[in-house]
Amino acid sequence: MGTFLVVIKVLASLSALYMCFSPTPAIYRIHKTRSTGHVSIIPLVALWGCNHIWMLYGYVTDDLFPLLVTYAIGDVLCLIFVAVYFRWTTERKYVAKVCAFAFICNLLPTIYAVVGMQGYTYQPKHDVQQITGFIAIASSVILYASPFSAISHVIKTKSNESIPILMVIVGAANNTLWIVYGYLVSDLLLIIPTSFNAVLGVIQMTLYGFYHPKVRGSRIVNGSGGPRAVVSPKDLLPVSYTTGTREAPVAPAAVIPTLIELNKLAPPPSTEEASCAPTTATSPLPTIDVLEVLNCTMSATVVLVVKILASITALYMCFSPVPAMLRIYRQRCTGHMPILPLIAQWIYNHIWMLYGYTIQSYFPLLATYVVGTILSVIIIGIYYTCTKERSQVARLACGALCFNVAVALYTAVGPYFQSSHQVSTTVGAIAICSGFFLYASPLATIREVLHTKSALSIPLEMVLVGTLSNAIWTAYGFLVHDLIIIIPTVINTALCLFQLLLYVAYHPDRSNKLVVGTRIQQSVVDSNVVDITIVPLETPKYGEMVSPAASTSAYVAMAV
Repeated sequence: MGTFLVVIKVLASLSALYMCFSPTPAIYRIHKTRSTGHVSIIPLVALWGCNHIWMLYGYVTDDLFPLLVTYAIGDVLCLIFVAVYFRWTTERKYVAKVCAFAFICNLLPTIYAVVGMQGYTYQPKHDVQQITGFIAIASSVILYASPFSAISHVIKTKSNESIPILMVIVGAANNTLWIVYGYLVSDLLLIIPTSFNAVLGVIQMTLYGFYHPKVRGSRIVNGSGGPRAVVSPKDLLPVSYTTGTREAPVAPAAVIPTLIELNKLAPPPSTEEASCAPTTATSPLPTIDVLEVLNCTMSATVVLVVKILASITALYMCFSPVPAMLRIYRQRCTGHMPILPLIAQWIYNHIWMLYGYTIQSYFPLLATYVVGTILSVIIIGIYYTCTKERSQVARLACGALCFNVAVALYTAVGPYFQSSHQVSTTVGAIAICSGFFLYASPLATIREVLHTKSALSIPLEMVLVGTLSNAIWTAYGFLVHDLIIIIPTVINTALCLFQLLLYVAYHPDRSNKLVVGTRIQQSVVDSNVVDITIVPLETPKYGEMVSPAASTSAYVAMAV
């Protein structure tokens, strides 16, 4: 096993370094042509953040090789890449803002990791390792999900040229090796993000193969049509589909491929039909029949029903901590209930509220998560008044407040420096990370579950509600064609299902649950004081009654 572990370490380090070196051809081309072209700064900054945070995780876990050494090299490489990009870009002001934001995001975890490991945060080193690991998980999701910002463009243009296939292939191989290494060293904070990142890589490779240029080229030559040019995601504009050999500018609201296909198949309408039929910027449409109107009405009804169900399940998820908060308020003691899931839920509600604002989804996103944000603030306030560790809770709450305010300021000021599409995409990426952090936070207790062979520490109600809520939000995302809603809800549903499987696998025995399990579970949630259940047992010394005299003497002895 020792030799195999060394081999996996070396392979994981080499694949990670190859991943870090993958932008080299593009950066060299930028330096040679003295122009950045359509290369975006966001993937480079995301790679920098991922390398830096995983380097910190190697530091706090004393994993010098492969984690610390590998990602320290990647950190230096990314600084060189960003410097070359900044040298030849024409948008230095925008790049400087992005780099400054990334620098602050890297600086804050660095300060926390160094100060926390020195004991100045009054936390055990295990907690510092877990928090740094969760930040590293979020950075990995941002890095490997960043190409998904162009997926809507890929599907729209039927071209995969905006997918960085080399980066995707190397990332998939890299994550596979890190999964093996995580299992060998029993580190769930390595296994979880690399597993999901590997799945993300496979999805992108599938899209690349489905929309391969050779396949698309043969279709266009045969006359089936296709986009005339590929537009960079950075400069995303409405793209019209060609009909025959004639191409006309189309307004965004009129880009409906189904209607264009109807125009190609149906004969031109008469003058009377044209006077009463709706028209588009390209050509008149055929008369809409009653069946089509009914289908549209049913589709709108389905969307409305899913919206209402999604809002109800999300609100139920927001209200799920209320019973525990009532117990805490009555007993004036938080017990063993941690503050981290409550902070994570507050951030999650706030960021999704902002995303609803950026895409103008006032219902269900904005309205639902406004209620959730207010409720989370009230819940954290109750927790703070009843906890004995107010300084730690205050630090975490202040950190979450600063993060929420920063994202809110970016949402408000961002449209003055970027397009609305870029702002909504960025806020959506942050919302994805917040959702991943919320639904992965109960995974911090998995080691305890595996060690004790008991699933009592898994918040079953929260997991069940989260599974239902994310499944409905996934359906809503498909109905409105919003990948930023689909991606995190699919991942979060998988996380919840994983926890449900653990709960079933390590469910406490029914016979022991009545005697021991219920009392232990109640003491874990309600109070710091250990509950002692007094069960009347027969004392061996006085178990046998030989004679009435012996019984009387035994009674007197017990009374004394």
